[in-house]
Amino acid sequence: MQYTLPILKTERLLLRPITQQDIEAMFVYTSQENVARYVTWHAHTSLEDTKTFLMLILSGYEQGNHRLCND
Repeated sequence: MQYTLPILKTERLLLRPITQQDIEAMFVYTSQENVARYVTWHAHTSLEDTKTFLMLILSGYEQGNHRLCND
């Protein structure tokens, strides 16, 4: 069964699935060392790093896997 991530919207917040158009915004936070030390990835040093990461996430969406780790 295919599961679709919901879109959650409030007056101040919008949570939605990531899209390819988010690559530059993702790079802003995925390239920061102070962010990377608290998450499962190393700080990205290029947009290509972020593109690879984004494609992993989008592939997971297609397979019905919305997690970034397997624990």
